[in-house]
Amino acid sequence: CLEGTRTEILDEIKGWVTTTDATAPQVLWLSGPAGTGKSAIAHSVARWWMEDSGGIGSCFCF
Repeated sequence: CLEGTRTEILDEIKGWVTTTDATAPQVLWLSGPAGTGKSAIAHSVARWWMEDSGGIGSCFCF
């Protein structure tokens, strides 16, 4: 995402990734109409996680 955009959803996802709450959902489902930035959000989260932890695992299914 461009700097300063989609900050609300990115903060929500970062909170989900870093939570220690055992009752938190184990899967985050990112959905929306075409062109709403799902891929940009996923890219930003992956980039943030790689910079922060040095590794990431993911699954992409249709």
